Amino acid sequence: GQQAMTTHEPGPVITVLCVDDNADVLEVLETILAGEPGLRCVGCAEDAEAFVALATRLRPAVAIVDLSMPGRVSALDAIAEISREVLTTRVIAHSGYDDSASRDAAVEAGAWGFVSKHAAPEALIEAIRRVAGGEVCLLSG
Repeated sequence: GQQAMTTHEPGPVITVLCVDDNADVLEVLETILAGEPGLRCVGCAEDAEAFVALATRLRPAVAIVDLSMPGRVSALDAIAEISREVLTTRVIAHSGYDDSASRDAAVEAGAWGFVSKHAAPEALIEAIRRVAGGEVCLLSG
């Protein structure tokens, strides 16, 4: 008989840019994304300036951005800039601080999503899919 197809229908791929000053976090994010059908990590940046440069060039569907990165440009300023300049990229703020002040600041800067770094990988994946689909997604840990 015919073999059942187990592969997913290739839908549109959601391109994701990962931004964090901690290389270990970037590695974890890349690993999570690699295991998900329909999601593709297209690049990593380690500070806000690199994020702006990469997002402007790559125009990913979603950028996961650490809120507390050192550097000349703050993560919030970078999120605000991308929200204005790269209209096709939607930002998910990724923070070790899961408090309403951090969430409000990220949303005010233009983030579409907020996910605590203490949340399960599934929560991050869900946020990516929802934000890519045009939905605001604010998850606490």
